[in-house]
Amino acid sequence: MTQELEIYYDPPDISCTTECKEDICEEISSYIKALKKELHKKLLKAEPESKEFYELQNMCLAIEQIKTSEILLDADDNDPEGSLLKGYEQIFNTIYSPPVENESSIIEIKRTTKPTELLVLNSKLSKYFFNIERDVELVNGTDLPLNWKSKKEIYVRNVRYYQMVGNEKIPVTLTFFDLVIFSGIYSLAKSLIDNGQKELIMTLPMIYEVVSGSSFQHKAGFVSSLTTDIIKSIDKMRSTFVEFDWREQAQFMIEKNRLKGRNKEHPERCISINNAMLNLTVITAKINGSIVKQAYQLNGLPHLHRYENALEQIIKLKKSLLKIPGISNTTDSVCIKTYLARRIELLKNPKNKICNNTISIESLFDNCGFDYANKLERKRKREMILKILNHWKDIGYITDFGESKKGNRFHGVKIKV
Repeated sequence: MTQELEIYYDPPDISCTTECKEDICEEISSYIKALKKELHKKLLKAEPESKEFYELQNMCLAIEQIKTSEILLDADDNDPEGSLLKGYEQIFNTIYSPPVENESSIIEIKRTTKPTELLVLNSKLSKYFFNIERDVELVNGTDLPLNWKSKKEIYVRNVRYYQMVGNEKIPVTLTFFDLVIFSGIYSLAKSLIDNGQKELIMTLPMIYEVVSGSSFQHKAGFVSSLTTDIIKSIDKMRSTFVEFDWREQAQFMIEKNRLKGRNKEHPERCISINNAMLNLTVITAKINGSIVKQAYQLNGLPHLHRYENALEQIIKLKKSLLKIPGISNTTDSVCIKTYLARRIELLKNPKNKICNNTISIESLFDNCGFDYANKLERKRKREMILKILNHWKDIGYITDFGESKKGNRFHGVKIKV
């Protein structure tokens, strides 16, 4: 961060009422809250992709990660004013980091393209990994039957994922939201590759835009709950290790293509052993001339991406579909939009032979990880679902829809594509 940036929100005067650690904590928390609000206001007014815009978004990200409890570890009840001043200094040091000394370590790229589609993974394996079909913790591994029509049962073998703590493998639960973020990163990577870019570098605003359908600078900004959850999801998948062996499936596909007169090749390396689900490195990048302190570099396509490419079981959602007037971009709304659009695309595809056009709210809640027992939550999500579908009907994405009930209770929606 350059030293030219002004202090956007001056700390309040040290009050004589600051007498103990609890008072210091309250003062610091109030200040951080006010500073977040001020930075957010500045970010929304900044010229998109300008130098100021990128510096402000870095500051917003930095302050979002500040924990009051860590700042106050050394707070002294006998010197409350000194402790408070030290707390303010730590905050400033966090958000106003010095300029990068070694410019050669910065990766410089030009952002020349944006994906127009969110490419959602849809294989049975990806659904299994991301906890869509069942709640599992795959530390020890399992063989996943694919239920394909063949003379013998086809399996993906030794399907497992886990996190490492020291030398111990521990369970990890991946959610539908993680699938959306994983798909967003895949969409960005494919767009960069198709555009001939060698460095697969992406920023949080780029991920935000492709999964939400909305321009980052026009919405909630870097301090939004969605941005925070994107960071958490990425961090979780960076520390998750994945293993699976799909040689049986690859061989079956090769033989099937030969019988149909196709000479389509499949990847030779069909075993994933101890690979990070997302091999992302946090870097400093110069994008279109502006420094971005927190960017991500994808070090090769993840094995699950290569697997999905080979199967061609990817659902393409136009990014414009995901921008719904009157609905804020939150983690919940992103999940609902993606879930509904994915189901509608499956209905539209005649190859899927899906005849059930009813999407039950209980199934949506179960897949997206919402609390179905919460009546208020059901009411809010129902209103959101109807608003989304009304918009899609207005723009011609679906022909019509109607509510489905069981007794007097809202059961779901019937879609007419």
